[in-house]
Amino acid sequence: MPPELFGYIKLLMQPGGVDRAKGAAWAAHFLADMSVPYHVVGMTRDDAYDFHANQKKYLDPKITGPLYLYDNNAKGLLPPRGWGGNGNFWDATVNYSYNHSGGMADWYDPWYSNGYGLRESNESALSSHVLWESRANKIFEKHPHFHPGIFPNGDGRYNPAWKNAIPSYELTDAIRTQAKQSALFTHAVALYTRQKISQIHRNPGLGIDHAIRNVATLWRSTFTGLRPTLGYYENVSDDPNEYIMECCIRNAADAGVSNVNVMLLMYHNTKLVYTQKLTGGNIAGGGNCVVQFKVRVAPDTKYGIVMAVAGQYDIPDLQYATADGTFRSNPVRTIDPPVTVRPPQDPFENILGAWEFGRNKNNRIGTVILTRKIGEHGYIIDGYSHHNESYWRFNGKNSITFIHKNGNPTTYFQRRGPKYWEGRFRPPKDWPKMENAVVHYLKRK
Repeated sequence: MPPELFGYIKLLMQPGGVDRAKGAAWAAHFLADMSVPYHVVGMTRDDAYDFHANQKKYLDPKITGPLYLYDNNAKGLLPPRGWGGNGNFWDATVNYSYNHSGGMADWYDPWYSNGYGLRESNESALSSHVLWESRANKIFEKHPHFHPGIFPNGDGRYNPAWKNAIPSYELTDAIRTQAKQSALFTHAVALYTRQKISQIHRNPGLGIDHAIRNVATLWRSTFTGLRPTLGYYENVSDDPNEYIMECCIRNAADAGVSNVNVMLLMYHNTKLVYTQKLTGGNIAGGGNCVVQFKVRVAPDTKYGIVMAVAGQYDIPDLQYATADGTFRSNPVRTIDPPVTVRPPQDPFENILGAWEFGRNKNNRIGTVILTRKIGEHGYIIDGYSHHNESYWRFNGKNSITFIHKNGNPTTYFQRRGPKYWEGRFRPPKDWPKMENAVVHYLKRK
């Protein structure tokens, strides 16, 4: 079963794949089978044919499992000779070879081909396997829910047998490496079921609860709590061709993620022209972090951007996500020459004090007062009060930044004149179109 599950789980994890629903259904099917007794015994079709051809009558208990699997009513019935009595499965093997081995039935479970009770039958619907599953289904119909109370507190909602793959920090195939873990997980689930075969056989509901949790564990491993979005800010220093590329990462999971790394890749005409990797550290469950790259680009040029994010979770998680978009750098200024500003002796000269603060040239918001009082994330802004405008700091003699109360940049201002500054607010939701971008200004008479 692990090889089949590996293939279907890859279908489930393909972004935009047309067969994702099929992958989810079949992966769940194969894994759930490994959580109940009758799917962890038996042999392959080829081995069954070999036993039949060589007229071998006796099957090892390692293949068949315990003989009590014959009686799913727990009445202590023993199988007749040829159907498991004294280890003789000749009639069951012949029945499988002639009646049940066609098509996709490539696995021989003697309890699927043995009939039921003391009556020999070729009908699989009367087999120990099918009648036990029918009884399990009736139990589930009476109590159709997952019972987390049967698991120790340390196990929680996910099976601790699951182990995430090592996070991919170099844009390797995260899907394939995580899918390999599903095969190992399936093997661990089957081994656990075989070790607990007596308890689960007596209590089918226990097997169903394990199947539910195992499928939930597998499915959770196919997506990630990492939610990256990207943006850019222009002219953040005296160099008009320097930009900040920003990756805002939200951890949508309720568990923390550690060792977060972000890789920036920039393309021009499909050619990779820039790559850099930075560390974002740890992000608590439900938390956020911002990683910024300073890059120098050519003027009036369109670039493709990819931000690849990887981190390490203790819960099942794909641990990898990307965000992508495009942007075009500003053209070379040919109409309006840059304003010549006398470099002040005091860096605070002509900056401190009250400024009219607004958006989009003339939409006044309020009055901010730039102080030189030092706060947690920069110089404190008095006057107009909003979380987005709590602190400010220098980027260069002609550039300042407004800072959110949590320390994240909100607006990068460029000096446009002695008494006028202008800068784009954080990218809008429709970035990179930028049609709804907000441009903040600072001015005074």
